[in-house]
Amino acid sequence: MQKIKILFLVLSVLLLSAFSLQAAEQPAFVGRYYLQGVREVGSELLLRTNGSYAWMLAYGNQDHSSEGRWTRQGDSIVLTAAVPSTTGPLFQLDTKKPTEPWNFEAEKALQEQLYAGQREAVLKACPFLDTAEYASAPKMIGVPESSKAERQQQADAALLKLHKATKAVELAAANAVKHNSQTAMQKAVEAMDRFQEAWLTAKETNGDAGRPALKRPVLHWPKSCQMPQEPDVQQDRPASWSRQGVGVVVRDSSSGSPLYRLKIGFVLADGARRAAVSSGAVAVVRLGAQEKVIALELKAGPGQLETLTLPPGTVSGSIYQLLVDASRLVQPFFRELRLEIEGNALVWPETGGRYQR
Repeated sequence: MQKIKILFLVLSVLLLSAFSLQAAEQPAFVGRYYLQGVREVGSELLLRTNGSYAWMLAYGNQDHSSEGRWTRQGDSIVLTAAVPSTTGPLFQLDTKKPTEPWNFEAEKALQEQLYAGQREAVLKACPFLDTAEYASAPKMIGVPESSKAERQQQADAALLKLHKATKAVELAAANAVKHNSQTAMQKAVEAMDRFQEAWLTAKETNGDAGRPALKRPVLHWPKSCQMPQEPDVQQDRPASWSRQGVGVVVRDSSSGSPLYRLKIGFVLADGARRAAVSSGAVAVVRLGAQEKVIALELKAGPGQLETLTLPPGTVSGSIYQLLVDASRLVQPFFRELRLEIEGNALVWPETGGRYQR
């Protein structure tokens, strides 16, 4: 066994030396390159003397990067991306500080999550509420201005129409909730559109008539269509926090930097599963009085789901410090990239672009 280990070590050293020697024999290609000839794309390539490379590409709001080894193969420079190690865990609790007290950020995320869920439920039950307001029509140039008396008459007529539209949409909403049919819901949507149009017309004609600013009518909806109150978490009043959830603070295990927009799965004791996305590096799920989280789940890629069992006794108001191997979360832009040598340039055939120093 000892001989096998020594042989493996010798082969590794020889292979590394071969890579370095091959790169050292190609000094003409070492240097920093910039991609040209591809619109709205920025890319940079660094070929080092030791046979390693660093590559980046930016397109719109997307950024990609890669590191690995480069070699010359005939008339091409071939970039082979390094594959992140999968020997260690994808994520684990921070051994130095596995938990921290419930805080303002966690409570805020919890209340916003609750509000979003309640609002979504209301809009699903009462889709006529999700109607955008009409935009004001531009004033027509060259049209004679109405007299003061005419503007007063127009404002009065618009107010009467708004009053009728208000009563009509309230009645249509009540019928839609009562009958819960597609036809009744569609009538409520149409009534809401007419109300929005009447409100905009009344507001404009009221202003044209020189009257005080008009207030939007308060619509009286069925109880199931009443929107929840937006959360107002008081940072200086922790005694008012509900603490009815479990949170996870997510950080990169290498740099310690927060990781955002990361989907964390929460496994409950009864087998149920919930998920939350880290917002401000905190992922939170709401728990009932008797519910407990026993494990966390994180996916590194297709079919690569890993589970972390939490210590016993996880209850509401707990925040766990989670360290994640972020290098395994990003799928490589390429495993191998072949660039054609053309004079002092390296051509990327798939894009038609040229890397030049």
